[in-house]
Amino acid sequence: MSSGCILVAIDDSDAATGALDAAARMARTCATPVRVVHVLMPPLGGHGFETPAVYLRDMLPRARREAGALLQRACESLAARGVKAQPCLLEDRVGRVCDAILAEADACGAEFIVMGTQGRSGMQRLVLGSQAEQVARLSPVPVLLARAHMNGASPEPRASQQT
Repeated sequence: MSSGCILVAIDDSDAATGALDAAARMARTCATPVRVVHVLMPPLGGHGFETPAVYLRDMLPRARREAGALLQRACESLAARGVKAQPCLLEDRVGRVCDAILAEADACGAEFIVMGTQGRSGMQRLVLGSQAEQVARLSPVPVLLARAHMNGASPEPRASQQT
């Protein structure tokens, strides 16, 4: 990788921590910067108790602050490992998380996407879906799916590339 970047999509999960660690290892090996992305999605239909005005006045700004802090911690973690990182907060009000990630990967010229995966199967996967799986299926660039750290062990990434 000589140009572009590695895009790592994170949330506040153990799987995202595994993805961040995998992206850091790749970035150091390839001397490539990392674009750390978080997609902020409004709760579907809100929580049911707030008015739209309350959501816009109170909840959305708080969600933005929390997402900004998450991105800052991730970039600081990468910087401590000698990796140049740039935060990117995406707000997607109508689409899917996977679409926002893929659009950002295209916009920033990402050569690789790294995401965490919960490793769900069966009914949980059917009901909850998998944004990571959708990114891996639809991405024109290689995708690395990293699992959460288990008992302090390093995640075991899986590479997926469309041909």
